[in-house]
Amino acid sequence: VAIVDPGVGSSRRAVVVESERHTFVGPDNGVFGYVYERAQALRVFHVTNEKYFRPQVSATFHGRDIFAPVAGALSLGIRPEEFGPEIKDFVRLPFAAPQRRTDGTLVATVIHVDRFGNCVTNISPRDLDEESIRRGVRLLIGDREIRSFRRFFGEEGDTVGEPFAIWGSAGLLELAVFRDRKSKSKSSRSRSQNRLLQAGGCALR
Repeated sequence: VAIVDPGVGSSRRAVVVESERHTFVGPDNGVFGYVYERAQALRVFHVTNEKYFRPQVSATFHGRDIFAPVAGALSLGIRPEEFGPEIKDFVRLPFAAPQRRTDGTLVATVIHVDRFGNCVTNISPRDLDEESIRRGVRLLIGDREIRSFRRFFGEEGDTVGEPFAIWGSAGLLELAVFRDRKSKSKSSRSRSQNRLLQAGGCALR
């Protein structure tokens, strides 16, 4: 369930988004852009069947009165098409996918800095497989190179303050600092702490 919904109570639609692995419920405002970009199979349904809403729907709390009840019904086996018609004109905002240059460099962007200070990039295993890592990928942040790829945060080998890369729980490549907070680094504060030194964020070679 997604409740990033500044348009709650307006004419924006509620949707059920079905991918090959997961089903999502939330507002049709672009919040599912990453799903739309990455899903191999995708169906989107406009939620109109009020049978699955709470009896009284607040104009300011669709997360409680529409999205949560619909998600509950889905968990009980109700098919997505029961909630309303399938649509093709759902809101799709531009998603910053990693860009592959002609020289093989993968230019990525930091899309989120979590509460621990880890910088979450838009690189998934689809973009960077384990074989490439074993062969020796260079991870560059501006003119600084990160040499360490870790399997877990407590893995021994780095000195305190040394940056490293790790696959995070969201399935995306994260940048962190051993026993420190990466987001405190001046290099990660460009544009509301949302990207690294270069315009493209970081580069993999």
